[in-house]
Amino acid sequence: MRIVALFAFIATACSAQITPPPSGGGGGISGLTTNKIPKATSSTSVGDSAISDDGVNVNVVGRNLLVSTTVLGPYTLAQLNALTPPVTALAVVTDSANCTSQTIGQVQLCRYVSAGVWAATGGGASAAGSPNAIQVAGSGGVLADSGCTIDPTTHIQNCPPVGGAAGMHAMVQGTANTPPANTTGIQAPTSVPTAFFNTLWSAPTAGFVYSDGANPSVLLPRAIANADIPSSITRTIAVGTATLGTTLIGANACAAAVQPTASTGSLTTVASTDTITWTPNADISGVTGYGKAGTDGLIIYPFASAGAVNFTVCNGTGTGITPGAVSLNWKVIR
Repeated sequence: MRIVALFAFIATACSAQITPPPSGGGGGISGLTTNKIPKATSSTSVGDSAISDDGVNVNVVGRNLLVSTTVLGPYTLAQLNALTPPVTALAVVTDSANCTSQTIGQVQLCRYVSAGVWAATGGGASAAGSPNAIQVAGSGGVLADSGCTIDPTTHIQNCPPVGGAAGMHAMVQGTANTPPANTTGIQAPTSVPTAFFNTLWSAPTAGFVYSDGANPSVLLPRAIANADIPSSITRTIAVGTATLGTTLIGANACAAAVQPTASTGSLTTVASTDTITWTPNADISGVTGYGKAGTDGLIIYPFASAGAVNFTVCNGTGTGITPGAVSLNWKVIR
């Protein structure tokens, strides 16, 4: 393992100078390895130390570093000694599976379980997690997979709750928030005594959003049905125009009922309990049969039946009447 930081003081470790042999005398220094920092192996000999410098990294192999200063990088010795056991020496880690970890800031330390010696293992990052996984700080500050993922291209997150499946997202209850400027979003209500989910529709759909009340509840845009409207609210079922007949109506007789079609709404759900409101679309006071003359005596009788609107014209006089043309505007309300 490589330990890059913490070794500013190493430059003083090799202060002894080695005097090269006189020129022309042959020989030279032997027994040294390229990039290894030499050390005195005896009072008269020089050999390799455990420290190497390849021009990029300074490495220590198989040795402990005694901490004799009061500061280790940006972390004080007091901080390190507060660990259990205290950090009195840093060791090179060669068996990470036999270590327990603790982190101070961005420096992760690993302790040999058997020896209780702490070792610097790097910058606090754990081994690479699952592909596209969002990681969180786990025990000792080590990063671990959170169970959530994010697509690196679309930035779409998938974070199902425990027990949930892909595509499920949960929000905890909380206080109502004021959204920041130029933002939009959704939030959970302030109180959720019973956990539930809403399933969204699968394609763009016009209409009013309807919930079926199950858990999870399916949200479905659709037209408002009659059953959705409280009975206390008056609503219009159908609208249209009726054209009355112009054939002779005998004395004390009635013409066949006129059943118009609807121009708005539908007559399918019309029931006999519905109410019809109607009015002529013009002044009929001068129209034969409906006017003010003594010979006029036609009466219009509207009524609703299953799936239909009806207008019956009756002659209450003792003489037959051929009525003039009359049109009525009508509406079925409930």
